[in-house]
Amino acid sequence: IDTATTPATLTAEYKFMDTNGVFKALSSYGDFSAADLAALINEDGSVNIDPEGIAISAAGGFWVVSEGSGTVGDDDRPIESLNFLFKISDTGVIKEVITLPDEVNDIQLRFGFEGVAEGTGHYAGKVVVAFQRAWGDEKNPRLGIYNSHTGEWD
Repeated sequence: IDTATTPATLTAEYKFMDTNGVFKALSSYGDFSAADLAALINEDGSVNIDPEGIAISAAGGFWVVSEGSGTVGDDDRPIESLNFLFKISDTGVIKEVITLPDEVNDIQLRFGFEGVAEGTGHYAGKVVVAFQRAWGDEKNPRLGIYNSHTGEWD
């Protein structure tokens, strides 16, 4: 983005690409099947995700969240995609795909990830994702905190 112009001008763009098969290698889970995953990846390696937030990563590249599709146990809105946290290179190549813990995926509603931020200072290495609405019997929406140093959700 060139901010020297008014309004700012887009100078380059990149597709999100699964060039190295990182996304394709993801395991199915629960109602999210191998066929559902295959539908998210095109023949050229570009992906059909629902990006709902992007943040610059201090380690280079970006964090991107994709909102899941479907609600567990709802035949009218079946699971077609989990909520994903992607680590993307500076050129749009998927480097890592993070899913929620199984016990959280087990209560997925169609109102999933809506934003992402990477912490600094005391929160360095923490990636925070916002959920659009409360899931299951929860009274409030969650903030998910992923520790990029340990690879675990806090």
